Amino acid sequence: MQQLGISGEIQQMTSKPEEALFNFRVITPRRRYNIKADFRSERATIEKVQVNAWGVLYALHLFDGVQMGNPGEQRDWIMTKIWSLLLDVVAIGLIIMVLGGIYIWYPVKHKRRLGWVALGLGILSCGFFVFGLGRM
Repeated sequence: MQQLGISGEIQQMTSKPEEALFNFRVITPRRRYNIKADFRSERATIEKVQVNAWGVLYALHLFDGVQMGNPGEQRDWIMTKIWSLLLDVVAIGLIIMVLGGIYIWYPVKHKRRLGWVALGLGILSCGFFVFGLGRM
């Protein structure tokens, strides 16, 4: 990849040894490269797809470096490792924030009813995103 001047997360590697072909994809939030190497002819074809700001925003919501259906894949690009770590830190921070809010709210007796309603709605919306969207 250094010879091609490309960096990113390597995905979807396929090879056909009998035909001397090797195909793979390199992904970053801004670009996607489809690389097809033919060792017999000693040529590589590179298809570059670049997205706009909306495409980057969409990619950042899905970009974690590994596919859930392929447990053998590992993150091999440092930016993907950093991004994954930051996602985990934000998730842990949100959990701590919610638990801290419950700790502060519960002793205040005159706010309990409204707090239970808000907590119930929060649990329902979380359940919808975790379980409901997966069935759509």
